[in-house]
Amino acid sequence: MGGAPVFILSGSSGDADKIKGLGLGADDYLIKPFNPDELLARIDAVKRRLAPAGRRKTADSFSVGNVVVDFKGRSLTVGGQDTYLTRIEWLLLSELAGNAGRLMTYEELLTRVWGPEYRSDVQLLRTWVSRLRRKLGDGAFIRTIPKSGYVVDQTPA
Repeated sequence: MGGAPVFILSGSSGDADKIKGLGLGADDYLIKPFNPDELLARIDAVKRRLAPAGRRKTADSFSVGNVVVDFKGRSLTVGGQDTYLTRIEWLLLSELAGNAGRLMTYEELLTRVWGPEYRSDVQLLRTWVSRLRRKLGDGAFIRTIPKSGYVVDQTPA
């Protein structure tokens, strides 16, 4: 197989067809009808996996203002104080800070943090972002893009 990812978009949902398609070298198999946002998320995932090692994200930490996110140590420091995060808060912050400067759509965040079955539950996401912002303090750097998603500002406000 060459360098181009291969996706099978099929109306056949049989396990044998999926196994055969993946066995022949496909990177993913999606059954029609499918959500276009899910297809885009799967394409992004394959692109990340296939990216040359030098182009992958290698940052061990992210900081803005008095907030430091340590990806390797899975910790958050706000104003020099360690801040406890729940599993969901950590997953959400990791996605947002790891994609700083880029719009993360509601559907993308919901799918990555909770799974594809939650991709439409925007109120769930808003609730958890609110909790996360409280822990980040006054200088919260998560900006809401109405009717779209969230962007993490890379510089303090």
